[in-house]
Amino acid sequence: MERIIHKNEGTNIEFKEFAGTGIFIANVHANLKTATAHLQEKGLRLIDYQEAFLKIDKHPKLKEELKDSWFYVSGICPAKSDYYNFNDNFADTGDLILGKAENIEKNVYVRKIANPYPLSVDVHNDSMARNFGRRYLLNAQHPPDRIAPVILGVVADESARPSKARISGTKKGISITGITASDVHEMCQKAETQLSKAEEYLGKDNLANVRAFIEVFRKKEQS
Repeated sequence: MERIIHKNEGTNIEFKEFAGTGIFIANVHANLKTATAHLQEKGLRLIDYQEAFLKIDKHPKLKEELKDSWFYVSGICPAKSDYYNFNDNFADTGDLILGKAENIEKNVYVRKIANPYPLSVDVHNDSMARNFGRRYLLNAQHPPDRIAPVILGVVADESARPSKARISGTKKGISITGITASDVHEMCQKAETQLSKAEEYLGKDNLANVRAFIEVFRKKEQS
């Protein structure tokens, strides 16, 4: 089985794609700021938790590599601390479903606290997974200066989510800023299966306007 060899943190951090999974791993101890800087230097971005769960579930060797490890991820945490799972449609929706799954390999426990701390994923070893009834912990309680034992990233591309997109709606129409028209159009085309993803991109408060915006595109494409 392929293993990533641990290296001490230094100026020349090596990221290696693991077994053709599309995930690049550097086994160095780094906090969130340092990890992000290393990723950007290599043209990579922080992996989000949906991508992590999907890849780990699909590639057993990757799961073995990451057992007993935790790593920072990007994304918006589910609304409350509880059991969640990802089902057979997870590849299309990226949604975590509230409640336990029968298969502990698909169980995720979300742990949140009041502070706006970044997200991280713990991949439990077999013993802990059996004892706690879950393979994964989606953790929102580690401060950004806590040192993680591994950095995970994927190739950065133009589909990375916008950071300050806003939508406003009035009787005269809909206005959107902070995102290109082509990005919105592409996102709306996928909205049948990824509306929750659009909500994550643009903000929960904007969901009604997102739905209205999607309807505009639907009518335009049908005409």
